[in-house]
This record gives sequence, structure tokens and C-alpha cells, in this order.
Amino acid sequence: MKQSLIVALLLLTSLVLIGAGGAKRNLLKNGGFERFVGNEPDGWTTTNIPKTVTVVSPSPRAHGGTTAVKCEVRTFGGSKIAGMIRQKDISISAPTLVMNGYYVLSSVGKDIGYIALDFQNEDGSTIGTFDHELSGTKADFTRFALTINVPPTAVRVELKCTLLPGPGGGTVHEGSTLLLDDLELLEVSPEQKPVP
Repeated sequence: MKQSLIVALLLLTSLVLIGAGGAKRNLLKNGGFERFVGNEPDGWTTTNIPKTVTVVSPSPRAHGGTTAVKCEVRTFGGSKIAGMIRQKDISISAPTLVMNGYYVLSSVGKDIGYIALDFQNEDGSTIGTFDHELSGTKADFTRFALTINVPPTAVRVELKCTLLPGPGGGTVHEGSTLLLDDLELLEVSPEQKPVP
């Protein structure tokens, strides 16, 4: 009886350790946008101009939890300003990243949502980029999943999410909005297969 109890405990401990080893940690701080300080999502910088113009704010319309982040285009001083969120100095060590998340896009004039990653080496120089467009008006939260190859000497990455003019260029349009929620940036080791 005592021996079978020990074997059962060892088996349970092994399963827990295997499960913990397979768990992937989100490299993003506050990727679910549940924490805000005023209109600023905790852990992110924005293009808000305090006490002047707010283009990034919490939204009660969320995919998970109670809030998402809302980026929008507003006119200020005769110029259009697009909301942008940015997270810098994200340490990375794997050759592949997977980014998942959910978005709602309300596009005026074919504006698009835009995700950009800038990879930096130990000296802080940008050595590679990755970008992805979120296009077409989406009324409900829509999932996106990206697999990203990391440049060999990259040790950090910076993530930016914003609104840009669509095909043909020009300027963004007031009234375009992008909601983002449940963003994850995960490292994939060489022996793992990315499962977005």
C-alpha cells in the first residue's frame, strides 16, 4: 500500500512538472488590458497627449475580462492623430514567436489596423522588422494568429499597434477605431511546433 502511494505521488508530480514545462508564458505585460491608469493601459505607452487629446482609452466592450483597449483617430490642431499602443524592451531568446489576439475594426476610408514588431540586438540597433495588417471592418471580435521568425542576434523586441491609411496611402480618417484584447506574445523553442 505504501509503495503504491509513493508511485502514485511520483507519477502525479511528473505530470505536473511536464505540464508546467509545456506552459508558455505571455511576454506581454497586461496583454488582456485589465489594468489602466486613467486612459493609459498599464505596461504600455500611447500617443495620448495628456489633458489635450485622447486617442487611446479603455473600452468596456471586451473579448475576455472586463476591458479591452481602444485606439481611435481624432483631429487635433488640423491634423489627424491615430491611437497607438507600444510596449518596449521585451526580452526574447527563442528563434520563433507566436502572437495571438482579438480585434474589432471599424474602418472609415479603408483605414487598417497595423501590428509591427521591431527586433533589436544587444546594442539596441534595429536588425529586423515584422508587420501585419488587420483589414476590413469587423463587427465582432476576430482572432488573429501570427508566427514570426526572429533574427538570429535579436535579444529584444518592441511591439506597436495602431491605425494606418489603407491602400493608396493618404491620411487616416476620423472615426476609425481598433479594439484589441487578449494579446499574447509567446516564445516557441526549436523542438516545439507553433500552435497559434
